[in-house]
Amino acid sequence: AGTCDTLTITGVTGAADGDEVFLGIPTALSASDTYQTFQGWVSSADTISIKRCNVLNSVTALSNPAAATVRATVIHH
Repeated sequence: AGTCDTLTITGVTGAADGDEVFLGIPTALSASDTYQTFQGWVSSADTISIKRCNVLNSVTALSNPAAATVRATVIHH
């Protein structure tokens, strides 16, 4: 409860610090927990991180959802 999970996607050629990251979260994953939020950012060169957090409920832990494909779009400036 009140924690986050972070996953990393490597091989995002050209992704650089400060680039914009847009996430495509599938319905099954977004509906797996009521209190979750998602954010994405370029965490190092050619790598993005996706964080799933439970910041709205300090009592209920996040579930362990089924595997899902999250799409990420990076806009390089």
